[in-house]
Amino acid sequence: MEDWEVGDQQQAQHAFSTAYLSKQVAIPGHQNLSVQVVSISSGTNHMFSADRSSTRICSLTSGKVKVHIKESERGEGAEEFVIGAGGLFVIGAGRKCWVMNRCYIDVRLQVTSCGV
Repeated sequence: MEDWEVGDQQQAQHAFSTAYLSKQVAIPGHQNLSVQVVSISSGTNHMFSADRSSTRICSLTSGKVKVHIKESERGEGAEEFVIGAGGLFVIGAGRKCWVMNRCYIDVRLQVTSCGV
């Protein structure tokens, strides 16, 4: 571990330690782009509320999750599937989604939000 990584540090504005990312804060990128790491504990879920202003691209870096995406803010229609490590799914603008971890280990999602 590098000295700057100890604790919840960041190196300038270009590198972020695991401890810093585990706080699940959005890291601003270029203009309408941000990145966030979401950890989901075993047996729990994470809810993404509907956001009309951005599309979220979620890449699963570890584990396996069940994903439920609502087609609209009012909850009309739904898409449900299971996806594993290395997989990617998209939460379109205005859609809400929940992600459930049914594994025995924590899972991590890298979430890139792109303004629309």
